[in-house]
Amino acid sequence: MISLPTVTLVCVDTVNYGPAINAINKSLELITPAKTIFFTDISCDLPGIEVVNIKHLYSKKDYSKFMMKELGKHIDTEHLLVIQWDGYVLDASAWDDEFLKFDYLGGLWLYNDGHANGNGGFSLRSTKLHKILAEDPFILPGAFEDDMICRTYRDYLEQKYDIKFAPDELCEKFSFELRRPRQETFGFHSFFHQPFKEHIVIKRTGALGDVIQTEPILEYFHKLGHPVVLETTPSFYNVFAMHHFPVIDYRKFDNTVRHRVISLEMGYEVKPRQLHLISYFEAAGIKNYKLRAPKLTYKLTKETRLFKQKYVVIHIDKRETAHRNQFGLDWGVIRKYLESKGYLVIQIGKNEHDLAGVEFNCVTELMLMWVIAGADLFLGVDSGPSHVAVALGIKSVILFGSVSPWYIHPDLDKITPIFSDCPIKKQFCWHEKVGTTGSLCVVDAEIPPCCDYDTQKLITKISHQLL
Repeated sequence: MISLPTVTLVCVDTVNYGPAINAINKSLELITPAKTIFFTDISCDLPGIEVVNIKHLYSKKDYSKFMMKELGKHIDTEHLLVIQWDGYVLDASAWDDEFLKFDYLGGLWLYNDGHANGNGGFSLRSTKLHKILAEDPFILPGAFEDDMICRTYRDYLEQKYDIKFAPDELCEKFSFELRRPRQETFGFHSFFHQPFKEHIVIKRTGALGDVIQTEPILEYFHKLGHPVVLETTPSFYNVFAMHHFPVIDYRKFDNTVRHRVISLEMGYEVKPRQLHLISYFEAAGIKNYKLRAPKLTYKLTKETRLFKQKYVVIHIDKRETAHRNQFGLDWGVIRKYLESKGYLVIQIGKNEHDLAGVEFNCVTELMLMWVIAGADLFLGVDSGPSHVAVALGIKSVILFGSVSPWYIHPDLDKITPIFSDCPIKKQFCWHEKVGTTGSLCVVDAEIPPCCDYDTQKLITKISHQLL
């Protein structure tokens, strides 16, 4: 609670009675003005609030005329704080005595011509200004009193009466309306934006799957009201282009706005025997969390689906490490099986693989999502496309090799994990080593046994997912 002994709190409303009184009370919870006046056309008894009856205001022009020509006659303090039903005191700690050195402060409009100070819905004005408005016959009211004061007559008021309009920096601290707040503000007007919270910048480069796995972290901070920014490989922003909550591209982020950077670089690599998402939450300093699979949004209709026929997407590109590849499979047989069930087989990748379907070159991440989002099944190695499929909710049969699916995915509900047994009982040896490359197979470095699959067994697993 702060004391403002030279300020009168003012609200003028003959329509939104309840919300206007609510705005007054919300403001009085945070400030103690010299007095509070509610100008309205109804009779009401409000403890601690002076009620002044006025004629009903039928239009914005009526409101503006009252504000410019009548309001100043009722004020005997140095300043008045104007609030409305949808604009009131928000954060008393943001008050600055510098505000009182000016005759007008309001939230910034979108202009960039030096006359952006102006929103009247939550504004601090001097009584000197309002006496001038009431008495100067040259000044005529218009439809929008704040626009008339701050733009139409601003130069005149400055030059003839030495009226001082606050600079933009102080206005940004005082209030917000059309512009998203860049810091905590004393008040606000209208509900275009949420009150300021620092931006959270999540930094994660690496592979596509690593970036997709940050999505629950992004949502965690989004739900707390923080605008979330993702700093990653430029092309990866595309996977969040249609996301169900906004993810800001770091390249478009104004980093002069107060923000906090959370780096998830090597977030899970330093703890190889732990679910990646848990490692991300730990790296972000989050203790109370709920584990869930990452979600991507890419809505398709029958008209926008890539193929009218039902289809399966296959991705079997060779990985840099042999123990994350696939060996021993007859993709011709697998393709014939899928086609016998009425599926078109689409193969994505870089042509570094056996021919398993109709090749489709996904030149962008958005195209990749478009192809996968319409599929009835995804079949492939543990890779970026597999993470896209899982995040889109597509049923998936994934060849994991030396990687444990239980360390990669918090939810295997729509995933059928495939791996072959290790003859020396070192299953999932990828996770024995801190880093990004995993452990080399000591049984066979070129064709690790955990990646040597059986075609018929794979078809059986596929058939279960297609049921």
